Amino acid sequence: MDRRNGIVYDSTWILTKNYNYPLPLKWVYIITFNDFNEGTEMEPTIEYGYQYLDSTIQKVNQFKPDTIKLNVNRYTAAKQLYDAGNLIERHQRDSILCYPCYEEAIRAYIINDFSGSMGWSNNIIENNCNCPDNIRDVNDITSSIEVFPNPTDKRITVKINNNEINEIFYSLLIDTDGKTIQKLKLNKYNQTYEYHLDIKGLPVGVYYISIIDGKYKGLKKVIIK
Repeated sequence: MDRRNGIVYDSTWILTKNYNYPLPLKWVYIITFNDFNEGTEMEPTIEYGYQYLDSTIQKVNQFKPDTIKLNVNRYTAAKQLYDAGNLIERHQRDSILCYPCYEEAIRAYIINDFSGSMGWSNNIIENNCNCPDNIRDVNDITSSIEVFPNPTDKRITVKINNNEINEIFYSLLIDTDGKTIQKLKLNKYNQTYEYHLDIKGLPVGVYYISIIDGKYKGLKKVIIK
């Protein structure tokens, strides 16, 4: 099927946008598999680059309240994550040396620090995985972090439940562009670090509580409704 420079794909979305039947349309599934000849395959290609991914983001933004911004670095960082992980899985890179770098690349990508993610991935791709000891020895305490209520629209409580931690923590509230909204100081009460955060006035969307103080790291998603 002739793609007609994206018209075939876009016209399918128009049918969805113009849906007007008694049964509510609650979900839109974007299904892509081995269908390049059908004119709607959306993966990056040599012929079309990121055209169909960009088009998908624009169409999704018509339906979802949390807008997704177009950012080519997002695609490049994802590809480099794949390439770096593939080298490790194929044993073409030392997994003991490189996997800590890979974890940092993934972590940076999650908080939309695409430049940082590409930097860590490149260390693996270029076989330069001499990660600093302070990165390799960082303790992941994500499983000990509680954020509640979540979703919320007024106030959230951040708690770290770990009786082996003996120092004050600092963490960051980060938006979907990777920008720091507020630096949080977690005060210790008995064996728990706790912080109450008033989030009134923040736009609706997805945020992250990120702990990155050099000895410990953790990441929790926060949804503000």
